[in-house]
Amino acid sequence: MPLVLEAMSTDSHSPYTSLRGEVAERLSSFFSDSSDGRSASIDAGAAVASSQGPHRPRNEDRCAVVRFRFGSMRPDIRLGIICDGMGGMAMGGEAASLAMAAFVSAFATVEPNSPIEQRLAKSCQFANEEVFSAFRGEAGTTLTAIAFGVDVCCFAHVGDSRLYGLDQQRQLDLLTSDDTVSGAVNAHLGQDDEDDLDNRLLQFVGIGDELE
Repeated sequence: MPLVLEAMSTDSHSPYTSLRGEVAERLSSFFSDSSDGRSASIDAGAAVASSQGPHRPRNEDRCAVVRFRFGSMRPDIRLGIICDGMGGMAMGGEAASLAMAAFVSAFATVEPNSPIEQRLAKSCQFANEEVFSAFRGEAGTTLTAIAFGVDVCCFAHVGDSRLYGLDQQRQLDLLTSDDTVSGAVNAHLGQDDEDDLDNRLLQFVGIGDELE
């Protein structure tokens, strides 16, 4: 479900974690409203698009661009996130929607002065906990998110939804390593092969305590 969303958080000293569940619940139904087929959305400086492809009965991708405004004391942060529900498991789309909602709500409610990398790590952990709690390992999703502000850019990655950058020659540069059997072997050998056949996931959001 491609969409563009603008969110706001403040520097209030209220208990942020108490808001997390409520925000996640509201966002979950929003992200669940996914139409099948092809769709796209464009925002200033960002675009998202998705296609369910020729072999799947439904689209289990969820993607969004989120802008967080934290008031005049701190610069805005923009977050791009994609979750690809695992088609080989039951309710992959529902797991992707829940992971998106949990990740975004956690990112918005982590302590105000937390650095971006800490926000990403805690958001990933919360998404994993929520999906595992709901499906007990019977459903899961990949998750790749990139967050950037005025002078910082970081990403979080679980699964095999790849993140690319552009190098100085404007050539594509793969920034992530797949959490698959092939990806682990290639990383150990110092190789960077995107076309290996063994794509069984070693990690996914919703796996439980094993998530790294």
